[in-house]
Amino acid sequence: MEKMREGLQRRARRMQENLQQSVGLSEKKDELQSVSHVEQRNQKIILAVKNTRQNLQNCIRSVNREEAIDKRKSMGSLLQRRLDEFGLWQQLLTDAKELENVYPRSQPSVLADTLKLYGDAMGVILEERVLTDQLIEKRFLQDID
Repeated sequence: MEKMREGLQRRARRMQENLQQSVGLSEKKDELQSVSHVEQRNQKIILAVKNTRQNLQNCIRSVNREEAIDKRKSMGSLLQRRLDEFGLWQQLLTDAKELENVYPRSQPSVLADTLKLYGDAMGVILEERVLTDQLIEKRFLQDID
């Protein structure tokens, strides 16, 4: 009888320990789920910074290539530089929009705002360059006629 009671008590203790361990696991799982959205935000930020870095490197390389080659022969490098700049502009706006979507409206991301402002400013500059180039070409063609 005594052995049976000890056996039941051991089983009861084991069951309690198992229940406590499973409760602990569910708490850990809840903690991990509560942190997963932060991990997603961090991944978006890392991706945005990585894309911006890559596009900036492309722009810098284009400028260096253009400076290295004689200006008369570098129309291709000028076009490549413009393409790289437009790529950077689009990437900045895309990354800003993605970061805005990840963060709640009540807590906007400073990085998203910065990327958007930088992208908007770059867009204005690029559009003005295109308009200036068009005016120069138009005047050149008028002078030829």
